[in-house]
Amino acid sequence: MKRPLSYEMPDQTPTDFVERELDALVRLATGLCGTKTTAEDLVSAAITNMLQHWDSIHNPGAYARRSLVNLYLNECRRRKRHSPWPMFADDAGRTDPVSDAIVRMDVAMALAGLQPVQRAVVMLRFLDDLSVDDTARILRRPAGSVRRVSHEALKALRMSQLSSYNPNSSELEKP
Repeated sequence: MKRPLSYEMPDQTPTDFVERELDALVRLATGLCGTKTTAEDLVSAAITNMLQHWDSIHNPGAYARRSLVNLYLNECRRRKRHSPWPMFADDAGRTDPVSDAIVRMDVAMALAGLQPVQRAVVMLRFLDDLSVDDTARILRRPAGSVRRVSHEALKALRMSQLSSYNPNSSELEKP
């Protein structure tokens, strides 16, 4: 079941929101831009923007995620490039650090091959576990567009070198 996007809390303070959501926002930003330091800068800018408009924000969770995606896409447009980046997720089921590093590098390379909007959709849908409708609201796109972009991104990921990875095997199978 997808996590609901609504974080509306009538008596919520900015401090409460940041304490509750900071880790999730940094995780999302790291997935978008690649490095934790850049992600922390992105989250800091998003939170600063939120504080300036806090009284008019009805859904802080959606506002924060939308702000992160906007900041990330603006930076991509400014740089006109996106580069490979280290992976961020911990996989508690794996014990071999070499295999973990190889898998993370493969995932990072595959995600780096996606367009910025595709990466944003993948991060919101599958890392943040949001529904198509919630992702569409954050990206201000029709739900059909989010489904299409998600489909294209997943197709590209399947065609990448990840297609030969078997998570049930203790060994990595390379083509």
